[in-house]
Amino acid sequence: MNVKELAEQAGFDKHHVEYDTRIERFAELVRQDEREVCAKIAFKYEPIERQPYITYAADEIRSRGKK
Repeated sequence: MNVKELAEQAGFDKHHVEYDTRIERFAELVRQDEREVCAKIAFKYEPIERQPYITYAADEIRSRGKK
């Protein structure tokens, strides 16, 4: 399911002039927030001696929004 379909199911008005850009921006903010949460979870469950690997993984998760 794409972003527009999800927005319509959530009740957003598809006839609004700024619908596309606002919905896309909202979706990107949600994705960014979810990536940050995932990156932080990785640190929560790893022992300190594996921190370099977790830091790499967290950086990779966060960078997905820049591709």
